[in-house]
Amino acid sequence: GTHIPFFNMTDNKFLRFFVYWVGRDIDLSATLHDEEFNMVNHISYQNLRVTGAKSPIAYHSGDIVDAPTGASEFIDIDLVETKKLGIRYIVMNVLVYSGETFANHSECFAGWMFREFPKSNEIFEPKTVANKFDITANSKNVIPAIFDIVKNEVIWCDLTFYFQQYINNVLNNKTDIETVLKSVVADEKFNLYDLFMLHIKARNGKLVEDISEANTIYSLHTISNINEDVINITAHDIDIINSEYII
Repeated sequence: GTHIPFFNMTDNKFLRFFVYWVGRDIDLSATLHDEEFNMVNHISYQNLRVTGAKSPIAYHSGDIVDAPTGASEFIDIDLVETKKLGIRYIVMNVLVYSGETFANHSECFAGWMFREFPKSNEIFEPKTVANKFDITANSKNVIPAIFDIVKNEVIWCDLTFYFQQYINNVLNNKTDIETVLKSVVADEKFNLYDLFMLHIKARNGKLVEDISEANTIYSLHTISNINEDVINITAHDIDIINSEYII
């Protein structure tokens, strides 16, 4: 959910996603969404070009289905023309079409950079890479980042979700992608404080001001020098929170 401002659009108006991997078929895709988070178009192996009012606004480098020695795919998107079509959000998607999860690939990384022209032969120099990261998730679907092209912000996502159908692509994942986008971008998020306060009310508990009077303590870190019979739940106790507090 971290928001990171990006470049001056008048300098380099083309956004380029890229992925590099060694192994079976990994697909790079991007989905285009309106103000209400609805997917209105996509760039993927199923749709290598998106055309605007007069000319293409997005290009896919092409689908590579096997990379035993390594391969790369990229997508170029004209941010200025895309915005004119009513697009607000661009979601970067990396998916394993066939083969094992990202964790089982010997190498897989992705990122983004900016370009002055689409499909250009500008070299992938390190100084042109805005962000690069390894993908090692025990999953076949990753959404690394979301781009808000109205506010010129990258919204860090780094989320995975599990695909249960036969063909793994963005069209079959449409609902999940829209759900992830809405949950990450939405201003109002349910937090641990709200969760614990609900449990206090539901269990007819009492919120005390003196920690020595508490039989359950909710804190950011473990509190030392408390009685052994006092329960101390911290923000890092994910398994306990998921199993006992989230239904």
